[in-house]
Amino acid sequence: MQKKVPVCASIATIAAALTSGHALAKDPIEVGMAAGLTGYLASYDGQFIDGAKLAAEHANAAGGADGHKIDLHILDDASNATTGVTVTNQLLNQFNVSVMLNGLNSAQNAAIEPILERAQVPQLIFSILPPNPKWAFLVNLVNERADALEVDYANQKLHAKKIALVYSQTPYGQNAAKFMTERAKSLNMDVVYSQAVEPSATDMTPQMAALKATGAEVVLDVLTGSTHIVEGKAAATVGLGVPLVQADDDLPMHVQVTQAYPNTVFDATAVQLYPNIDNPATKAACGAFIDAYNKAGNKLSMISGASFGWDAVQILDKAITDAGSTDGAALHKALENVTVQGCNTLYRYTEADHSGQNGVPNETRIAKIDSDGKVAIVFAEPDLQVNGR
Repeated sequence: MQKKVPVCASIATIAAALTSGHALAKDPIEVGMAAGLTGYLASYDGQFIDGAKLAAEHANAAGGADGHKIDLHILDDASNATTGVTVTNQLLNQFNVSVMLNGLNSAQNAAIEPILERAQVPQLIFSILPPNPKWAFLVNLVNERADALEVDYANQKLHAKKIALVYSQTPYGQNAAKFMTERAKSLNMDVVYSQAVEPSATDMTPQMAALKATGAEVVLDVLTGSTHIVEGKAAATVGLGVPLVQADDDLPMHVQVTQAYPNTVFDATAVQLYPNIDNPATKAACGAFIDAYNKAGNKLSMISGASFGWDAVQILDKAITDAGSTDGAALHKALENVTVQGCNTLYRYTEADHSGQNGVPNETRIAKIDSDGKVAIVFAEPDLQVNGR
């Protein structure tokens, strides 16, 4: 399903061909990417890489970022934090990167934050922000918004009083479980089951059986990748019966889960809902990306992660232009004042907000795969405001 990407790849050759008609007089900017080409994050991180490569190709074809060709150096973190630290050091030492665009590995991105701070190299990350994100900037959506949307859907739409939480044994899942528990309690809902699951899990039947025995009226999950399918199959096996509300993932994943367990809904991003988007600016940005992605011959079903890779390069392009430099410290300073309309949200970074999404419109919706195989909205809360860091 996902195109194979070499362990170490550069788009320099492609960029040279694309930019033959444009003068790129300035030195290139060396950009590192530590992402899961293998392991449980490979599908979504692979999309992120594809989107970043496409955006870099377009930027280079137009003359580069402020005249600087964007060279991407991609190394496989194997969806493992320890490996991620190793490849980060390789990117810094071997390729002398000025900035990193990193995948969904939240443990990795937290572990390398001190390394990048010492090197004065900012990271634009697809995962959640580290606890102290001085040099990290989010290019994904603020997860608390989707987490809150799941809880509010269970409360307002399903009128559930007893909920179950299933989350990945990662900083992403652990932070979400804590947040969702607190929000549920504030709405007088009881969390009757809360269980962490290893990202590599291949059978969740015991968890679903134990969950069913608690009498939970809905299951809210914060999982990633193949564990979503494992969960859906296990729910069907034990005859769970109650609604399953899943965190956002790529559409083929949600289709497979729905086929296994039809009583499933999920957090859907704006690019997955296009053209059914309320905000005109977001709709226009989505349309531009989808048009470029489609013309490149990519599968539109795989746009979820790719849209964030595309946005990451747009943000980097703006930071380079504003900084007038490719120096890491200068880029860091510029990033703290960058505003870019992305495919899924408006990014408006400040020194105090490296999520870039405090006070911006919330485009995430609860959706389902309908009988025609299309994404249909079942719950919207556009005014939902949850601050990032």
